[in-house]
Parts: sequence; C-alpha cells; structure tokens
Amino acid sequence: MHKRTAKILKRCLHGLFVAATYTGATAQDTSKPAIDSTAKPVMTAVTDTAMVKLPDTYFQTPHWGLGLTVGSNALFGLDVAYSINPMFTVKLGYNYLDLAYKNLTPVFKSIKLPAELGGEVNMQQSHLALTAEFTPTRSKKLRLAVGGVFFLKNEISGNIFYTKDLQLNDMVITASEVGSMKGTYTTASKIAPYIGVGFGRTVPKKRIGLNLDLGAIYKGVPMLDIQATGLLKGNESNEAILNRNFKPLQWHPVLNLRLAVKLN
Repeated sequence: MHKRTAKILKRCLHGLFVAATYTGATAQDTSKPAIDSTAKPVMTAVTDTAMVKLPDTYFQTPHWGLGLTVGSNALFGLDVAYSINPMFTVKLGYNYLDLAYKNLTPVFKSIKLPAELGGEVNMQQSHLALTAEFTPTRSKKLRLAVGGVFFLKNEISGNIFYTKDLQLNDMVITASEVGSMKGTYTTASKIAPYIGVGFGRTVPKKRIGLNLDLGAIYKGVPMLDIQATGLLKGNESNEAILNRNFKPLQWHPVLNLRLAVKLN
C-alpha cells in the first residue's frame, strides 16, 4: 500500500513539472512582437564625415587687412584692405618716394663725359591709390587689379653743372660763367589709371603674409621743362625735341613687395 501511494505521488509531481515548463515557454514566446510580413526593410545611411570637405571658414566672413609696401614707386607705403568676399577685395593706400642723388660725377665718368661735369637728381613721388582686386583662381593667391592713382607729388628734376673752371688755351672760364642746366619732368594729369597682377592674398589667411605686385601706371604724355644759366643759356629750345623723344614713355612700371597683416 505504501509503495503504491509513493508511485501515484511521483506521477503527479512529474505532471506538474511538465505543465509548469509548458506554461513558462508560452509566456516567453508571447512577449516577442509579431513579425509583419508586409513591412519593408529600413535602410540607414551612414555618412563618413572624414570624406566630406567642410567649407573654409576663412571665406565665410569679410576681413580687414593692413599692408606695408616698398618698391619702385614707394620708398614707404601704407594701405588698408577690405576683403568683401572670396573673390573681391578693395584696397586704399598711400605711397611715398623721395630720393636725391647729389653726386653724378662717377656716372658721367663711366659714360666718358668730362671729369669736371657734375650733377644731381631729385625724385619726389607721392600718391593715393585705390584698387579693386579680383581673384580668379581656386587658391585665391593670383590677383588681377584695376584702379586709379591720385598724385600729390609727381616730379623728377635733374641739374647739370661744372664743378671746376675750364681752361681753354690761355683763357679761363669759371664754373659760374659756364652756368648750369636744369630739367624737370612731370605729367599734366594728377589722376592716372593702374592695372596689374599680384601674387599672394591681399588679406592673408594667417596673421602675416607676403605679396608681390606687378603692374603699370598710365601717367600720360610727359612734360619736360628746361632752364639754363650762363653760357648754357639757350638750351631751352631743346624742350620740344625732348618732349617728342619722351612721348612714348607714358606707362610707368610698378614692382612692389608688400607685407600683409590680417586684422580680424
């Protein structure tokens, strides 16, 4: 009797274990979402930011620049530049040139002129320059420039004289009696157009940059004035000949080196 009762209890415990296992598996399966066979797969696009070239922040805002210039028409030059956008820049500057050569005797000797002949040259050039610059290249380092120049001073003068007395046989002619001859060069118009090309950004991307400017100023027909004293008096009649000979020289070359500083 006892053995029979134990067998019945064993069968009941086995049935309860099977029922509990089935119930847990069913509950676990029902927690999963149902699969919709009509739903389309969703494709997620992944963008590799390393492959995308971001815009250069330098060209997103205008910039101010300051320039210091030295060259053929500027012993000292100062300008302010404004970069409107990546392709256009406006520049306003002042250039000053004042040079004097007081002793031309070695030059005269080198071209086999009399050793007693002396001379001096004075160059006075100063002007305001306004230019608009266009950068056609992708690097923005090559510039095309057009503009105008307003002359404050535009004069080159030279003076020739004898430094010693002249001995002609038994006659002596003093240097003051021989006299001197002075020539002055200028142009009629105070305003002149300018065209040129430049290398390097007018307003650099970094704090400091270098520019090279090549161009020409159209000064127009030269005007030469001759004044003479002493025995040299009368050479004023050569003005017409000199003006005719210098007439083709209406374009004046420009070669400047500029140190550029970005202000913002």
